[in-house]
Amino acid sequence: MRKMKKSMRRKMKMSTRLMVLYTGLTILLLAAVASFYYGYNEASIYEESVANLSQIADSTMLQIDSSLTVMEQTTVDVLADREFMLAWEANLREQTDTNTAVIRSVMTNAYKNKSNIRRVAAFDAKGNYYCTGVVDFSREDLLKKIEYIQSNYQFNIQNTRVFKGPEKDFWDKDAEGTVISEIKPIKDSNANILGYIEVQQNVFYLDRICNLQMNGYPLKVIVFMEDNDVFYKNFSDEPEGYPETIAEMTSEYSKIRETKDSIICTVSSNYYQGRAVFILEKSSLRQLIWNVIKGMVALVLVLFALTFLFVVIVTRRIFNPINSLLQHMSRQDLTNFNGKLEITPKDYETEILASTYETMMQRLRDAIDRQEKLKMVQTKTLFSILQSEISPHFLYNTLGSIANMCQEGQGEAAAEACYDLSDILRYSSDYKSAEVSIQEEIRNLHAYLSLMKTRYRQRLEYEITADEDTFFFLIPKLTLQPLVENGIKYSLMEKETVVIQVFVVMVGPELILEVKDNGCGISEESLEIIRQRLDEIQDAEAFEKISNQIQIGGMGLSGTLIRLSIFFGEDFSWQVTRTNDEDGTTIMIKINTEHNR
Repeated sequence: MRKMKKSMRRKMKMSTRLMVLYTGLTILLLAAVASFYYGYNEASIYEESVANLSQIADSTMLQIDSSLTVMEQTTVDVLADREFMLAWEANLREQTDTNTAVIRSVMTNAYKNKSNIRRVAAFDAKGNYYCTGVVDFSREDLLKKIEYIQSNYQFNIQNTRVFKGPEKDFWDKDAEGTVISEIKPIKDSNANILGYIEVQQNVFYLDRICNLQMNGYPLKVIVFMEDNDVFYKNFSDEPEGYPETIAEMTSEYSKIRETKDSIICTVSSNYYQGRAVFILEKSSLRQLIWNVIKGMVALVLVLFALTFLFVVIVTRRIFNPINSLLQHMSRQDLTNFNGKLEITPKDYETEILASTYETMMQRLRDAIDRQEKLKMVQTKTLFSILQSEISPHFLYNTLGSIANMCQEGQGEAAAEACYDLSDILRYSSDYKSAEVSIQEEIRNLHAYLSLMKTRYRQRLEYEITADEDTFFFLIPKLTLQPLVENGIKYSLMEKETVVIQVFVVMVGPELILEVKDNGCGISEESLEIIRQRLDEIQDAEAFEKISNQIQIGGMGLSGTLIRLSIFFGEDFSWQVTRTNDEDGTTIMIKINTEHNR
């Protein structure tokens, strides 16, 4: 009996010594981990900041290009209008009310659908002008403006356009705010300058694009155009000569540069002679590193306290079942969830832990199964769409239509069709993400319908109506195109002129996607097959059979509904009107957005 008690005391002492040793080793380990953690985070903060700055710069430059392109497109729409040029040349000889009305009408139509265009103005060397919107200026000021343009911009030699940075609105002195503008010469067929056209845009659109932050600190943005002229900057409290210094530093292209106090990222415009410079102050990085130090110290203290409590309170009674649980968990991976948990909890906490683990594993199995189903259907759908769009029949017809436009002298329309085809193929072949925003989906649908319009011309009419509130909602990729494609395919068999209408709207908490055609309608037998497939997707064998049937032309509607059902679950519902008011089919999809934002 005494020997047994002495043996138990030895065991207790050995346990205590092991606990003390464990505590000491833990402290040393925490110190080593903290040192490594600090060094790693210091390097990763810098690398991630540079990478994030580069991504932000690329994305912002695309938005700046897009903003400038809206002005450029407006000038092109005006100058490419034959009626405008005829009326302009006639008014140079003798002004008439009819020609003036034509000029104003063309200018107004050129920007009526471009919400960020403020005004369009055209004027000649004699001071005659045509301007949309409110005007308040003197003829003497206009003549000075013309003289300045002729003296400073060599439109006859090299300049095809000039972008001017923020300034007061010349045409309305009392207007609030500032504008940016593009000035372009009006030339006849012999390249003689007949006047100038100016398109204005409110500068707050650029302010909104360039209102950038990193690490809670604002990014400085400078946009240089042409010969290092400062076109735009989002700050004003710079030292004297600061923009000139940045211009000289970035004149030779290198995407990332460093100074003592800042990291500088330079991105060139894809379409214009200009570049944007993004400046991140290093003080923001120092603040992040200081936050890491504070967090590291707090973490070490917390871990030390938890370790001390752990080695004092935890007993072998708790360790044994937990070790068994850990061993079981270590044998699990994403391909093996079938191992049975064989432990006997000796306390309430361990029992809850084991039960929670089992529940978690079951949820993970269900989630992976759902994801695999979506991946299987989505991959087959993407490949089917891509194969249908790169099939010889599709490409021959599309390229044939483009060739016809080229022969008929419709160069711009042919180029636009080429861009649409490129966008569609790029969109269909991008497998990085199975979900996209509605804005991206609608942009692809516009390109697809524009291409179909090029092919079928007067036989196809379409309308797309989408609320901006829906643009950032995520849906499975290629949700709308298969529905529209089906509508066109079956309507062409019955109708001389096919009408496709697409509506994307929010009604309360519900997102509504509706595709309407004027074709032959859909049979009740086809609808019953679709309902049956949707009911069977919960069964593994039935789902595999259905997914294997998804192929080109065979599962446009049901394949889309299956993907949506898997993606949104109970938040998804659908309705098909077999014969609508146009004798065609209407497909309505409803998604409850309360759980899917």
